Amino acid sequence: MSSYIEENLLPGEQIVYSGHRHWVVFVSPIGWLMLAFLAYWIMPKSMGIWVALIFLAIVVVLSGSAFVDYNMSEINITNERILIKIGWISRNSLETDLTRISSIDVIQTFWGRVLNFGTVIICDVGNMRTPFDRIARPFAFRRAVLLEVEKRRKNVGRDTSGKT
Repeated sequence: MSSYIEENLLPGEQIVYSGHRHWVVFVSPIGWLMLAFLAYWIMPKSMGIWVALIFLAIVVVLSGSAFVDYNMSEINITNERILIKIGWISRNSLETDLTRISSIDVIQTFWGRVLNFGTVIICDVGNMRTPFDRIARPFAFRRAVLLEVEKRRKNVGRDTSGKT
């Protein structure tokens, strides 16, 4: 199965960086699973079993959602553009030319720094700010974008036909 990004590459365009969502998207289902175990072990058995089953149903729904979110999201930088697709049914996507990028901001909480994830905010020359949260290795993403932008700036004005 080809990916969304591969289907939308332009002729001559090559992927230079691929990223992904961070595994922290699974924290919520894990927390509910711990609550299910606690309910089962701490509460009286007849009530604890029912509460644990309700929590387990929540775990199943949240785990399915997190699994789809993690696996259906694509974060790529090509030699021409940034292409990001987050989500499956409810989708947040960005396709922007590298020449239109004015800045890339990274926001990390304490846990984001410890676990190396954060929110990446892509700002273009029209001051459009597009945030993408829970991105793994956000500073590596920003560095890859800035390197490609710099390569494009250095190539501006050069004759790419090979003739002098």
